[in-house]
Amino acid sequence: MRSDPSSKPATPLSLRSINGWRGPGALAIAFAHFAVASELVTYRRLEPIALLVDMFFVFSGIVIAQVYSEKLANARAIPEYIVRRFGRIWPLQAATLALLVGYELLKLVLQAGFGRQFSTAPFSHEGYNLLSAIPTNLLLIQAIGLHDRETWNFPSWSLSVEFVTYVMFAAFCLIGPAWRRAAAVITIAISLAVLIFVAPYHMRSTFDYGLFRCFAGFFAGTLCYEAACRWLRPNWRMPTLMQLGALALVIVWMTFSSWGLLVFAAPFVFCLFVLAYASEQGLVSRFLVTKPMQFLAELSFAIYMVHALVLIFFLAGMHALARATGQPLFQMMVNPLAGRPGAPATVEVLHIANPALLWLCAILYLVTVVALAYAAYLWIEVPGRAFFGRIAKRIDRKRLEGKRLEPKLMPTNPSSAVPLMRDPLEPAP
Repeated sequence: MRSDPSSKPATPLSLRSINGWRGPGALAIAFAHFAVASELVTYRRLEPIALLVDMFFVFSGIVIAQVYSEKLANARAIPEYIVRRFGRIWPLQAATLALLVGYELLKLVLQAGFGRQFSTAPFSHEGYNLLSAIPTNLLLIQAIGLHDRETWNFPSWSLSVEFVTYVMFAAFCLIGPAWRRAAAVITIAISLAVLIFVAPYHMRSTFDYGLFRCFAGFFAGTLCYEAACRWLRPNWRMPTLMQLGALALVIVWMTFSSWGLLVFAAPFVFCLFVLAYASEQGLVSRFLVTKPMQFLAELSFAIYMVHALVLIFFLAGMHALARATGQPLFQMMVNPLAGRPGAPATVEVLHIANPALLWLCAILYLVTVVALAYAAYLWIEVPGRAFFGRIAKRIDRKRLEGKRLEPKLMPTNPSSAVPLMRDPLEPAP
């Protein structure tokens, strides 16, 4: 009689090669936002880069499934898990929010005390920095339909929806492995249906239906992890060719999927991409597991979180330079995002006639992003993770102590003992 493959214990994947793509992905998103704010590359050419966010959702699903799938079968492990996930993303969210609020307060002082005028007034409802969105950003609930636009540190919408997805994954783990997989399949199907038929911006959804993008990518990642561990353990005969082919597939798909039906294949395309690199064989994997690439991967979250701040202050500095020199460094153009809530019909973009100087600005911007990300990683992300980690350990310690102190009920007549009922959420003894 054949054994059910789904009942086999999962063999952990080595995620270093997959993890190596995090750094380039985060830098690509940072570069795209700079290019959109300048005349470096047209918005239409850079639009597919936004789909890299779905790659990060798939990566998160794989990592969380590997680390927590078995552990979260016990409901008592959920509080520790929630605290750790919250502590992983909240410190940088709070720090970047504080800086942006401080910047709006500075604008308010300069406007009221010195008559300085800004293209967007401080805390204006016409922009993204809304007073009403400060509490929701602090609570990581800003992108679940509570606002009509992206707010404050605009890339952080993905943190909001990912945290909600963490909680949903924990709930799925309580119903057992088979039902968890079925729930993941149903969630992916419903999410894609919502994105196709309901969401006005489809796979470009962020503040409104971005939660369904995260559901589709994250739970596709959890299924990809289980498939790789139990059925499709990657062991390619020509790994380098397989990896280069997977990379080419992603590039071609991103190039030709803009606003077409192919765009909804994002979760599955990135799952195939992951499977090509899960074996850690081949020349590309050897490059991705080098210390520089792993270090960049370690900084990827900080890069993602600080690049909008660097862009804002970089453009403010260029405005100051334009005023000081009298040189027209900016010009107005039609906003490619016009029509979205909070997006004006026209937008001011950095305009430097010399292409070499413009590319130099882009390089300076990216170097500044990496430098600030490193500082944020050392001074905010790592200490914040450690702080919440200590809280999580105390929660887990109390759980284990409570488990040891539970009274052991014994039948009064051992000879006629009936097996006692065991909490179905506790692991078997």
